[in-house]
Amino acid sequence: MAFGNNTLPALTTGHKNTAIGSGALAVTDTGIQNTAVGYLVLTANTSGTKNTASGTYSLSSNTTGSNNID
Repeated sequence: MAFGNNTLPALTTGHKNTAIGSGALAVTDTGIQNTAVGYLVLTANTSGTKNTASGTYSLSSNTTGSNNID
């Protein structure tokens, strides 16, 4: 989980992420269950996985897919 500004900056070996604000999952680094929510949302999520997204730029050029929603 995280909340504002750059939120999950380059979390390594991901896990059950969430995010919610400004840069949301900002280049996740090694994904897993994602979610995101506002402003730049999944911002080029790196290594996808179960995604979800939501507001402004939503899946923002999701990088490496998985079970998106938007």
